[in-house]
Amino acid sequence: MILKLGNIDYEIRMSFASIDYLDQIYKVNVDGMMDYGVGLNMLVLGLQQEDLMVALNFIKAGTILEKQKPSNDDIEEYFGTLDEKGFTAFFKEALDCLKKQPLTKVKVSKILKIKEKQVEKANG
Repeated sequence: MILKLGNIDYEIRMSFASIDYLDQIYKVNVDGMMDYGVGLNMLVLGLQQEDLMVALNFIKAGTILEKQKPSNDDIEEYFGTLDEKGFTAFFKEALDCLKKQPLTKVKVSKILKIKEKQVEKANG
């Protein structure tokens, strides 16, 4: 996925550093003793809900290895230019990106299947 932020085209790539970054942001404390990273799970769920903060974290994680990283202002400006259709398209493309990335495709597929089964069960 290529995003033009400011005057620069950024390729969104999920690396081990990206996954670690997400796990540092999205933590669950287990029994008050251990933090467990659930970054990719939370990212997928947040992208499905079109959550802007999750979008910010997706972009930051996806550009973590870039020498010149996009600023929050560049990211905010990008989202400010989107209409409703473009906004929704971003989140769909972000999920599609995660489905294709070598380090995330298997886990994302599993997350989406679990979510799908939960929806089916809830709908009876």
